[in-house]
Amino acid sequence: MPSRFQRKSRLHVLTLDAVLAEDVAARLGDDPRTQGVEVVTPPGPEVSVPDIEALAKQTVHSRVLLLDVRSLTLSRLMHAYNRTIGYNRRDLNKTCYTLCIGDGSPGLFSTKQSFDVMVDLLARFRTDYHPAAFFFDPLMHYPHEERIGFQREGQTALPEVVPARLAKWFREDDPAVVDVRRYFRAHGTTLAQRPEAKAHRTEKLRRLLRQRLKEMAPGQEEALEPILTRQGLQLPGETLAINVYPLFFEDWIVELMTRR
Repeated sequence: MPSRFQRKSRLHVLTLDAVLAEDVAARLGDDPRTQGVEVVTPPGPEVSVPDIEALAKQTVHSRVLLLDVRSLTLSRLMHAYNRTIGYNRRDLNKTCYTLCIGDGSPGLFSTKQSFDVMVDLLARFRTDYHPAAFFFDPLMHYPHEERIGFQREGQTALPEVVPARLAKWFREDDPAVVDVRRYFRAHGTTLAQRPEAKAHRTEKLRRLLRQRLKEMAPGQEEALEPILTRQGLQLPGETLAINVYPLFFEDWIVELMTRR
């Protein structure tokens, strides 16, 4: 059955995280391949659940929908996401595509099972949101003990500092997520310098992630290496692969915007 909606080169970013929304918009704004893509983000700097719900019906003319499915906010956004999927269901993976970005299962990085603990989580995302791809974001993933701390403090705002396990990567004490995101997209460099600076910093990020995989799962580095590639890491028994944000994120947007 043909779509009743005319899809445009438009990406809707559905997230309570203004910093993530800024990062996505800036990355696509800097890439010459996506100059014609309109990026719709929630109003900032403080995004509310009603803001996301108000965007749901607007998504029917977009070609790509980015859903932030991190554990700290997913329960608050589930109704808005269900409405969004309902509005677009007829066109999903035909003329409209979803991408999910989020964290991992609470036990990730604290178990020898490595990313295998995410099989059930990926299956749920695949069933609920039909994503073309899932992006695991290391800056979103806080281990179980840190998540419990947020809940104990009654925190509703998103954490502003990177997860403790990543702090050693950076010179600053308690590096801010916003600064780390800006660094890896070469924010602050001139337009002429930015492509080279961004490529250099992306390769630096890839080396850091490779080192982290070695620390997390000694002896499994070769098996986990695909997570750093365009194809992503395929887990046994699950068809939805794990990609790492922001590696190849722009490439995915370009492909989905032009897929026929």
